[in-house]
This record gives sequence, C-alpha cells and structure tokens, in this order.
Amino acid sequence: MVAPYLVMMPGMGAGVAASGTKHPNVERIKSVVGHSVFGLGMYLTAVGFNAL
Repeated sequence: MVAPYLVMMPGMGAGVAASGTKHPNVERIKSVVGHSVFGLGMYLTAVGFNAL
C-alpha cells in the first residue's frame, strides 16, 4: 500500500499521498478500497482454481 502513495500518485501529479488534490482523504480511501477489492478478487480466483 506504500507504492501508490509514494510512487504512483506523485508520478501522476497528485503529490505524495494525494496531498495535491482537492479532497486528499477521498483519494486515499479510493486507493485503499480499489486495491483491497483487487486483492480479494485475486485471492478468490486462486481459491477457485485450487478447488479444481
């Protein structure tokens, strides 16, 4: 979870941890939720394939 805050967001012009955006806390929450959903999807896919 550190890479999006310290690498991706500054690289896209949003500043460290989205500090340069209009609503930084909303952007931080969106990042955490998005990565969590993606991780859960990968986990469930792996469990499903393992069951085969």
